[in-house]
Amino acid sequence: MVTTEQSVMTSENNRKQNFNMELCFDVSRRWRRPVQIMLTLLSVALLYFVTSSQIDKPLETIDETDLVQHVADDERQVEMRQQIDEAPHIQTADIQEDFTMPDVENAVVVVPDGPLGDPTICPSMLEDIEVAPQGSMALVALASFPRSGNTWTRLLLQVASKVSTGSVYWETEQKYDFNKRTFRAGTEDFRHRTGVCVKTHMYSKEHVELFTDGAILLLRNPYFSLVSEFFRELVFDGNRTKEDTAKAILAEPRWKNGYFPNQSGFWRETNLNWIKHCKRLLVVFYEDLEQNPMYELSRMLQFLKQPIKIDRIRCSLQLYPPDLNHTYLTFDPYTPEQRAHLDAYIAEVNEVLVARNGRPLPKYRYHYE
Repeated sequence: MVTTEQSVMTSENNRKQNFNMELCFDVSRRWRRPVQIMLTLLSVALLYFVTSSQIDKPLETIDETDLVQHVADDERQVEMRQQIDEAPHIQTADIQEDFTMPDVENAVVVVPDGPLGDPTICPSMLEDIEVAPQGSMALVALASFPRSGNTWTRLLLQVASKVSTGSVYWETEQKYDFNKRTFRAGTEDFRHRTGVCVKTHMYSKEHVELFTDGAILLLRNPYFSLVSEFFRELVFDGNRTKEDTAKAILAEPRWKNGYFPNQSGFWRETNLNWIKHCKRLLVVFYEDLEQNPMYELSRMLQFLKQPIKIDRIRCSLQLYPPDLNHTYLTFDPYTPEQRAHLDAYIAEVNEVLVARNGRPLPKYRYHYE
């Protein structure tokens, strides 16, 4: 049985407890706004620190000799393309619903059939390509494994968009007269945002995340890009003939023991990292760009938020037509073990691409007919 004294004590305890709770609520209301302001200021300071550290962070360390070779090779690629007398017939793809994914954008653009650009007018479009005002362009990468059409795509996009393209290799590109004439935005720090897109062969997660506005990933059959890169290293940069290079694949250990395992891994890592870590991504298959360049160029221009001008697209292909001759060898250079190795990488990249709702890779084979 509860006594009067016990009731009084219980009532007093409840009153104190209620008072303490009211006091806590009053204090929390009083300090809520200052705490919110303090947390906001801390968030802004943290964001500034992270952003400034990314801007000042040096790019990946890569071999300087290899970088110079890649940049110097741009001029040779253009010279080889300009030796083509007639452009092949340009076939426009039937417009279909492209694959959709919430974080990978794809344009569906109607490009009318028609002839290539007027050869009497097109050369003038090389003269009006501009370097955009500093800070005016989105920071979008043009990423690829070497020998996947990066230089060719830069040339096409410059004519089609009327804006020069940048490069993460700008410090090397500014040493070459050809690059200073042809890729003017590529001779400036790419973080100044003066190019319509930025060439890169780098692929670390940190590097991918530098491109806050996304990337176009050029993806080519590795059976061809590996052979093409091997020829670039030996023919263009090693001053060897194509015949000697073909023999080197068969006779020298360099292809089997060093080059193939290293470069096939490079192909895998390049594509996996851009597909996994880029938040806004447009995947362009090199083979589609060759066969239906007007359509693929239109997709890229829309992704880059550039106006689509049919006359400029046609002139870009008049000036830089697809080079459909990729015959370097008259034999299959890949052993069964190498094929199994490369096919496993292709399957892995395809799986990750499909997981992001991307179109599956084409059926990649090596054919030399």
